[in-house]
Amino acid sequence: MTDEPLLRRVRSLWVELAGAPVGFRAGAVDVVVSPRSLLCPPGWCGVVEIGDGSIATAPDEEAAAALRRVLSTGDPLRDLPSHRVLGPASLAYCDAERFRPAGSGGELVGPAGRGAGLVGPAGEPVGLPGGGDELVGAGGGLVGNGGALLQPADEDGNGGALLQPADEDGNGGALLQPADEDGNGGVLLQPADDDGESSRSGDRDEVEAVSAGHPAVTALRAGVSVEEDGEAGLEDITSAAFVVRGKAVAGYELWPQGTAHLSVLTAVAWRGRGWGRRVASAATADALANGLLPQWRARPEASRRVARALGFAELGKQVSIRL
Repeated sequence: MTDEPLLRRVRSLWVELAGAPVGFRAGAVDVVVSPRSLLCPPGWCGVVEIGDGSIATAPDEEAAAALRRVLSTGDPLRDLPSHRVLGPASLAYCDAERFRPAGSGGELVGPAGRGAGLVGPAGEPVGLPGGGDELVGAGGGLVGNGGALLQPADEDGNGGALLQPADEDGNGGALLQPADEDGNGGVLLQPADDDGESSRSGDRDEVEAVSAGHPAVTALRAGVSVEEDGEAGLEDITSAAFVVRGKAVAGYELWPQGTAHLSVLTAVAWRGRGWGRRVASAATADALANGLLPQWRARPEASRRVARALGFAELGKQVSIRL
């Protein structure tokens, strides 16, 4: 994914957004004055690192000189107050070869019979702890009704899982499987119903392509804080909005040089269950089908994990500084 043609394409995008002659040089930061730079908010300084080189813009000569001094220190963000820094945010990209779309319709059925079927909200089968077909605790057996099985993580923080068993009627069981270091897994699995069917709520849980102003999108945006809504950037999308009603929505804004800038938002109550990945997968597939290069910019680690799970590779980072 980090091949030279892709790096050149991504660097060319950010050079264009800089709005002034600038270039990526290995091991260096090229700082230029560009009042109309799109690397940062107006009046701020912007720094973008792609691969082993970085470019930076400042609104005027005075700010450029100050930025060069800040960047010359070992940790340029250390002494800056948080309200004067936006980021850093990772910049990740995905092509058709690396894209790993979220599946649909998968089901995991456990050994305990009725009520033991486990279904991932993302739709695809998810491996059980240990990679086998049974849930085995540290003592070698399943925990009975009324208890919970905790499989502790190893010393590196990997492998932990929590099993909440079904009640005496076979209802209510769930498995929490944490994501691995590549962002795979990490979903809450819900049990099947009494007939062994998925507990997902039918058509309401299907991804739909609607307009950005559709009531389903508006409702999701209204359910989060102003800050989170602004971070998601859904008001700027130029594509359709890919939504699972009441749960998550994604879309993208068309950027220069055939770039699709992804926006994803998941309702607070449904986070960590795979819904963001499903809608982001639909938006990414649409961008690739239209010959675009999907771009994922994220600060929270949870968002970065979702991107990695879909096949996005982090090629750099972006930060804005107000001096």
